[in-house]
Amino acid sequence: MSDRALYLLGPQRHVPTVRDALDELDLEGGALGICTAGWEEREHETSEFERHVGEDFEVINLEVFERVERCLLNDSQLRRAWQRRNDRRRTIQDLYDLRLGHALAAVRELSTRDDDQDLLLPQWTEAIAAVRELDRAHEQRIADLHRDFFEVDRAHDFASVKQSRDELSSLLERCTALCIAGGHVGTLLDRIRLLDLLGLFERTESQKRPVLAWSAGAMALCSRVVLFHDSPPEGAGNAEVWDPAFEIVPGIVPLPHANHRLRLDDLSRVRIFANRFGEDRLVLLDPGTKIRCEGTSLSAVTNDVRVLERDGSVQSVAPGDRLGA
Repeated sequence: MSDRALYLLGPQRHVPTVRDALDELDLEGGALGICTAGWEEREHETSEFERHVGEDFEVINLEVFERVERCLLNDSQLRRAWQRRNDRRRTIQDLYDLRLGHALAAVRELSTRDDDQDLLLPQWTEAIAAVRELDRAHEQRIADLHRDFFEVDRAHDFASVKQSRDELSSLLERCTALCIAGGHVGTLLDRIRLLDLLGLFERTESQKRPVLAWSAGAMALCSRVVLFHDSPPEGAGNAEVWDPAFEIVPGIVPLPHANHRLRLDDLSRVRIFANRFGEDRLVLLDPGTKIRCEGTSLSAVTNDVRVLERDGSVQSVAPGDRLGA
């Protein structure tokens, strides 16, 4: 989608910004295709979004979640392959989480020591590198799992999937822009992947129609999905790689609701987190944030775009300034 304008937006519930982005794109009306698969059973609750964008836009709910549910219900062979993949994924994730906990414990313990820095820093750096390698290996295992689902199980070849994709393609031809909402990021990724939503939109006749994505939708379009929450209800958690994502916007990892989910005042914890993901830039995707991508240019639109630096600090990016690694 290198020729398309693309917006990554912060959560929309309290600070909706989709209409602002549409205006900045000089879109004066037309049809907006919206994917709300991450909302799962609440997929059809788009009235608030419709009020926000206004009557000059027709909102077409692409019903991605419901379409996949129908495919799984109507095709037992696809359902078995889907369940087999999900079962293997849970096991892979559990094993990764087990190893990740031990690897991060070593990094955190090294972070508390006051030994000679000439001796300590190389050990800390190697420990972080071990975590980074574990993350990369896990990401590859998940990528291999997806590849097998499509190449071995041939998920795209099932008649129900082909029919749903044909229906989606017809709807997308009518759309002035594609909007991808947030919600459960795992559900969103799996449904988009099965129906090849992004590929279908890429192949529509008007190849320069924009994409607007927020929260989990923004996560899905970037380098990798990282789940994070420093203070979840069940107790302290470790940030973990969930999925390699679609890498339409490479070089950044969006962090929705970061101001609430990360202990940004804990310099040591943030420093560990910020050093884990190679060259990718960690971007705090809080309400009101707008980032625009056009071609290879990725830049801040609003003055509240913030990034995590490797020293653990949080830095603001001025409007118009480039983002990325």
